[in-house]
Amino acid sequence: MILGIYYKVSDIKFFCSQLKQKGIVFEREPQLVAKMDEHNLWIGFLRDPDENLIGIMAEIPFNT
Repeated sequence: MILGIYYKVSDIKFFCSQLKQKGIVFEREPQLVAKMDEHNLWIGFLRDPDENLIGIMAEIPFNT
């Protein structure tokens, strides 16, 4: 079993741009992974200094 840590952020595009400005390279750029009943789920991945995989996620509400 692979376990991981996911950090939930409110604005994944802004968060990623801030990390990229600091030289962070993403393993996988954030992308839409699921359309839920009340929101779209976006997930991306990066590695920490020890090469552990870390996920970032955002639940983006539908525009009403």
